[in-house]
Amino acid sequence: LNGGNAVTLGKDIAPTETITVSGKVKSTLDLDGKTLANTEGIWSDNNWSLVSAQNGANLTITGNGTFAAKANDCYAVDVRDGSTVTITSGTFNGNIHAVYVLEGTAIIQGGFYSVQQKYPDSAKADEFVLNCYDANRANGTANIVVTGGTFVNFNPADCQAEGKDTNFVADGYKVVTEPHGSDTWYTVVPK
Repeated sequence: LNGGNAVTLGKDIAPTETITVSGKVKSTLDLDGKTLANTEGIWSDNNWSLVSAQNGANLTITGNGTFAAKANDCYAVDVRDGSTVTITSGTFNGNIHAVYVLEGTAIIQGGFYSVQQKYPDSAKADEFVLNCYDANRANGTANIVVTGGTFVNFNPADCQAEGKDTNFVADGYKVVTEPHGSDTWYTVVPK
C-alpha cells in the first residue's frame, strides 16, 4: 500500500505477509467492519505485524474492523522509520504486543486491544499490549499517546512496558476499570 491511498476493505483478508504502508503522505485503511487475520505464520526478519507503517508513513486505521494475528506469530500493528499510526476504532489482537512502536508514534484514539500470546514472565503477562522499543522511547523517537480505547488486563496509564509506572495516557484523560469475568478491562476516557 503506497502512501496517499485510501483503502476500504470489501471483504475479510488473510495476508501471507505483512501489509506495508510506506511513504510520507497520509493514508487511510478503512476496515469497514471486515477482518484482517493471518492463518499462516508471517513472522520473519522484516514481517512483524499484520500491518506495518514504514518510511515516514502517516496511516489512519478506522472502520471498526478486526485485526486478528495468528496465535504465537505476529503483532497486529507496528510503526517504524518515524511513521505515525492513528487508530480510531477496531479490535486489535496480537502476540505479546497488539501495537509496537520501533520508531515513530502510535496515537490510540479508540479500539479494543488484547494479546493472546502472553509475555513469558507471568508477573508481566499482559504488560506489553502497547509497547515501544526501549532505547527509542528513552531518546524520544518512539512514542505512544492514548486518548481512548479499551485494553484487556493492561492499564495504559500504569504498566511496565517502558519500565515500572509507564504512562501512555495523555493529559486530560483517565482510565476507568471494569471487571469482565476473570479479566479486567481498562478504558480511557476524558477526565
